[in-house]
Amino acid sequence: MTLLNKLFLAIVIPTALYVIVLCFKAGAIVSDVEKGKIPKQLAEFPTHETSKDFYDRTKRKMENFVDSALEDRKAEIELNEAEINTLYTQGIFLDKYKRGTYLHYEIEEDKIVEKMIVYPFPSMTGYVYKEKWIYFFTDTQFQEKNLVFDGSWTEPHEIIILISHSPLISFILGGSRSSEYLRTHDRKTVEYQKVLKIIENLKKVEIQNGYLIIGT
Repeated sequence: MTLLNKLFLAIVIPTALYVIVLCFKAGAIVSDVEKGKIPKQLAEFPTHETSKDFYDRTKRKMENFVDSALEDRKAEIELNEAEINTLYTQGIFLDKYKRGTYLHYEIEEDKIVEKMIVYPFPSMTGYVYKEKWIYFFTDTQFQEKNLVFDGSWTEPHEIIILISHSPLISFILGGSRSSEYLRTHDRKTVEYQKVLKIIENLKKVEIQNGYLIIGT
């Protein structure tokens, strides 16, 4: 056996075993949840109480703002965390104990906290939990600063993006289907082009008194 082959096996075999362990962990958490053995992180993950009526009212409120903004009229909308969450859940109570990706939004002082949990997930815990702290500020343009914690609570990753690249703002304004990320496909849609037109006329994006305020 050549040295190259030995090195290849030395790398591939441990990696393959590690992947098998991670997949086993992901499968084990599903079995545990079905038996009522809920991981603490999942048990404590917040859920949003909502209704179809509340969602419909919030959606109409958002659509009225978008229509006014697209017609170049002065418009302003204030959304509290319950309204942001109901836009995400679409008025449905989500069962976090079923497999999937779940998000929850909280407004804290000058930021929006986006909490996310995904399970099953190939990791040593069988799931992944992240928090993203979202701040809005204006330099020469409206921008968003994200502090992303990967669950280990070491130093967060800092990301600064233009508001036009914000998954949350695009989702709220109806330009994308996901508040978690902005896909390449989303940027090619008519809905996203409408969002860009609104963003061009923005005068205000801020957190104040427990509300996300967007104004043109």
